[in-house]
Amino acid sequence: WQFTFDGVVDVLRVSPSHGSATSELSVLGKGFIDTDSLACRYTPASLLTRALFVSSSQVICETPKLVELPAIDTWTGVGVEISLNGVDFSTAAASFIYVPPAKIAWIEPAEGPTRGGTVVQVRGNNFNYINHMPRCVFGGKSVHAVVVSASKILCTSPPREMTGLVTFDVTLNGQDYICTRDVFGSSCLDGQRMFGYHSTANLLSIDPTSGPFTGQTAVNVKGHFHYGSEYKCQFGDETVAAEFVDETSVDCLTPSHPPGSFPFNLEIDGKNARSSLLFEFYQPPTAYIAEPNRGHHSGGTTVEIKGQYFRQESQYKCAFDDTKEASANFVSQDTISCVT
Repeated sequence: WQFTFDGVVDVLRVSPSHGSATSELSVLGKGFIDTDSLACRYTPASLLTRALFVSSSQVICETPKLVELPAIDTWTGVGVEISLNGVDFSTAAASFIYVPPAKIAWIEPAEGPTRGGTVVQVRGNNFNYINHMPRCVFGGKSVHAVVVSASKILCTSPPREMTGLVTFDVTLNGQDYICTRDVFGSSCLDGQRMFGYHSTANLLSIDPTSGPFTGQTAVNVKGHFHYGSEYKCQFGDETVAAEFVDETSVDCLTPSHPPGSFPFNLEIDGKNARSSLLFEFYQPPTAYIAEPNRGHHSGGTTVEIKGQYFRQESQYKCAFDDTKEASANFVSQDTISCVT
């Protein structure tokens, strides 16, 4: 028989230091050796679990199963010790704190555009017991989260190339995930949470591209849009409500606005879909006099209409007796002409 004398094993700390469903703990210390009897002990209950050797300064411990622990409804501290032979344990013990399991009740909104940037509100409970490294995970992509209260977390969806549903999860300590747990099972009420990505709206064109500064011009916006989003048209610094027509069209009415050309943008769910489109507000034309004011009944008389603010880009028509119309030609800013 051969007996081996091992050196002193010292435990310094564990990571994470807090948790409610940790499937494994990283124990940091010194003097660890890779043996068949390497074990972890949780005190004061003296519960033993297997340990995985990583290096002389790190081992990975399994955590006790839920049924082996008292019911956890408040902070519960346990000591973590390491043994090389399953009998003799380190004199020092690192502290690990079990906390009540956090639960997710719902998330709102549960969808957003592929460009990302959607602020998601996570509702549930026990979020305040541990929040050293809060993160939201959208389909495997982790983003920073803010714990607002015991029942509320906020995070922002990251961009994604493809549309579709992805799993949604939350971790409060950087390791344990609320919805996907091996030890305690899922704490997402009603099952795994999902977040849906839909196409990012793209602005292609607007029609018309100009209107009188008095407003109330009907503008049709062409692009790629998503039903269920809230749309607003933005003319310069003025914002007005918009109506979703279909996946390629949104309508809105221009506001009153000082004359000039201004950037046009579409606000979608509070986010601005930037574009290079411009809308021009102009002074509406005014007609003063038509010369001559009479002509042959067979037609062919050229009539000049005098006024101001006529525009070469606009299309004008002359109406005779409110029944017959003739196209008008732009002559100058104060003159247009038509033929009877």
